[in-house]
Amino acid sequence: IKNAAPLLGKNEFLVVNADIFTDFELVKLALKHLANPGRLATLGLMESRHLANVSVGAGSRILGFRRPEPMDEETSRQTYCGVMALSPEIFDKIPDGESDIIEVFMRAISEGDDVFGWTYDPAIWSDMGTAASYWELNQTLAAGRNIVHSTAKVEGELHGWNVVGAEARLEKGACAENCVIWPGAVISEGAWVKNAIIAGLVPAGMRIEDNIFCESCNADGRV
Repeated sequence: IKNAAPLLGKNEFLVVNADIFTDFELVKLALKHLANPGRLATLGLMESRHLANVSVGAGSRILGFRRPEPMDEETSRQTYCGVMALSPEIFDKIPDGESDIIEVFMRAISEGDDVFGWTYDPAIWSDMGTAASYWELNQTLAAGRNIVHSTAKVEGELHGWNVVGAEARLEKGACAENCVIWPGAVISEGAWVKNAIIAGLVPAGMRIEDNIFCESCNADGRV
């Protein structure tokens, strides 16, 4: 986050973790933060989902993180959902090279800074931080359909569900089943791919199954 300081200047800003997919109410989170000048941060929280490791006190003030036992004055346990509104003063709290923002908040709270939470129950929240969870998310969103970008060229066959990105190509005689095919990827003539994420070239005649991430494949099928 600190690396973004030259771009953000002295403005409040929103942070959304790159490995989540959600419909969290970001505008309401931002307004909640802006309505309370002097706050260092307002974190988006969820109730009783995944790992509840945020100790919340009266008025939604965050008391601590990652505590195995309830803290004094703790009124609830919430889950941090990967979105937050921050004041520019946060940059003064982050040492060079620090990558764990939770550690930053823990120090800031101990120094008396105001860190609060805002709880919202999003209809959609998914951690897609691994190739497997990313594939599963696409499977859920596709809901049994084929979603094909208007610039993709599909001359082969699509079975089950597939998500086909911009300018991807499925050549004649090729077959894809339950796949995420990235923009610009090519499944060559006669190739067959199933339960895979395809991000590059699949040579002619190759068969790939249950290969969660295939960036580019050799003639013998190795990634």
